Amino acid sequence: MAGKQHCKNSNIDHIRDDLIRCMRLDRVDGGTLAKNVNIFLKQFTPLGKLHNEIERGVFNPLLPETYQLLTDPLLLLYLEREQVCDPELEKILNVSRKFILELSVAESHSIGTNIERFLSALAHQCFLNEYIYIESESERSKLKILEEKIRKNNKDNSEQLCLILLYACYRPLRTLHLDTSLMNMVASSAEASSREIFKRQITEPMAENDLKQNIKQLTSISGETSSIVQAQYEQNPYPRWLYCDHPETTTLTDYLHSLFPRAKQRNNKLPDRVNILVAGCGTGQQPIRDARRFLHKNITAIDLSLNSLAYAKRKATEMGLENIEFMQADIMNLKDYNNRFDFIEAFGVLHHLESPLAGWKVLCGLLKGNGVMRLGLYSEHAREAIVATRKYIREHGFTGDIEGIRLCRQAIFALPEHDLVKRVIGSPDFYTASECRDLIFHVNEHRLTLVQIADYIKQLNLEFLGFEFPDFHTIRKYQECYPEDKQALNLELWDAYEQANPETFASQYVFWCRKIED
Repeated sequence: MAGKQHCKNSNIDHIRDDLIRCMRLDRVDGGTLAKNVNIFLKQFTPLGKLHNEIERGVFNPLLPETYQLLTDPLLLLYLEREQVCDPELEKILNVSRKFILELSVAESHSIGTNIERFLSALAHQCFLNEYIYIESESERSKLKILEEKIRKNNKDNSEQLCLILLYACYRPLRTLHLDTSLMNMVASSAEASSREIFKRQITEPMAENDLKQNIKQLTSISGETSSIVQAQYEQNPYPRWLYCDHPETTTLTDYLHSLFPRAKQRNNKLPDRVNILVAGCGTGQQPIRDARRFLHKNITAIDLSLNSLAYAKRKATEMGLENIEFMQADIMNLKDYNNRFDFIEAFGVLHHLESPLAGWKVLCGLLKGNGVMRLGLYSEHAREAIVATRKYIREHGFTGDIEGIRLCRQAIFALPEHDLVKRVIGSPDFYTASECRDLIFHVNEHRLTLVQIADYIKQLNLEFLGFEFPDFHTIRKYQECYPEDKQALNLELWDAYEQANPETFASQYVFWCRKIED
C-alpha cells in the first residue's frame, strides 16, 4: 500500500514539474495551460482549506503554514503570467491583499521584509486582471495612508520595497509617481519578479505611449456606434495578454486542408505567400499568431482603438515581428481602400458594428476572388446567460466603469447557484476588467443565428467552408445526428443541432468562407 501511495505522489510531483516547466515557456499560450494549473492546484494542494478559513473568519495569510501554501512555486508562476479565473482562489487573493494592507498601516505592526515574493506575484495578478477585485472604503482610506508612508521613505529598503509592491496590488505603479530613488529600488530589486513589476507597470506603458505617436490613421472614425465602441476599447484595451503560442509555419492552403479535407482542392489558387488583413486586431494576438503560422507577403492589422494598437505593436516588436503594419481604421470607412487580400480575419468584431452585414460586405469588397475569410460571430442561442446578465445589469443600475464592474461581479457571485445569470462566472472573460466589460457591459452587441448567417453568406456570394473547433468532438457528435451531411456544411442542420445543444458555440461561431470568383 505504501508503495502505491509513493507511486501516486511521484506521479503528482512529475505533473507539477511539467506544469512549472510549461509556465516558464514564453511560446505557450496560457489559456488551456492556466485551466490545467488551476485544476491541479485545487485538487492536489490544500487551497480549499484557506477558503474555509476565510469563511470562518480565521484566515491569516502570514501564518507560516498558510504563507507556505501561498508561495507554492506553481501558484506564484500562475499569478505572474495568467489571469486567475476561479472564484475561490480570487477570494483568497483578495482577502490576503486586504489583510496585508491593514497590517501595513497599523502603528504597532510591520509587514516585514520576507513577503516580497508573494507581493510581487500578487501585484502581477492584480495588474493582469486590471484591478478587478472588490475594494472597501476602508481599503481606499488605508491605501492613502500607505501612499504617504511610501513617500516619507523612512523604512529600510527591503520593507520600503514591500510597501511599494503592496501599492502595486491596488494601483499601477505609474500612478504613484515615485521619485528616482524609489523607482531605482524596484527596478534593481534582487528578485526578478519585482523587477518585472517595474517593467510591466512603468516601462511598457511608457513604450506604448511613444508607439502611439507613429501609428498611422488609415481612415477616420465616424458614426455614433464606431465612436462609442472606440471609446470603450481606448479605456479598456482588450484583451491584456503576455504570451502567444508559436505554431508551425505553413501555407494557408495546407492549413485549410488540415481543417477541412476538401479545402485543398477548392483553394489551390491561393498563393504560397498571402496578403493578410486582420480587421479588428485588438491588442494583437491574432496578427501575431498569423505572422507565425502562415507564409505571407504582408499583414495589415487595423483597429478602432489607438491604445490597443500600441499594445499590439509593442508585443509584435518584442517578438521580432516587424512585418505587421498596425493602423487605426474604421471598417465601415474602408470602402475606398485600394489594397486587396488573400485572407481576411474578422474575429469577434463584426457583431460590434452598427450593422454586421454592412461591415462584412465592406470586407468582402477587399477580398480577392477565391480568397478566404475567418470570422467569429456571437450566437443568439448560446448567449442566453449573457442576455439575462445584461438585463440584470440594467435593472440594478450597474455602470460599466471599474467600480460598477466590481460591484456587479460581487452581486453575481452572491446569486443562487441555479440563477441563469450566475452562469457567466464560468466564462474566463469574467475575471479581468476589460474582458468582463466586453462580455456583459459592451456598448453595442449583435447576436445571430446560423439561419441568418447562411442568408448573409448567400447575399455576399461566399462559400461556407466549415466551422473551426479546438477538437473533433463536436463534429463527430453532429455527424452522429446528421450522417447525411458528410462534410458538415449544412447550416440549417447545424442550426437545429445548436438548438438541441445550445452550448455548442458558447464562445462564438468560428468559421471560414471562400469568395466565389465572378
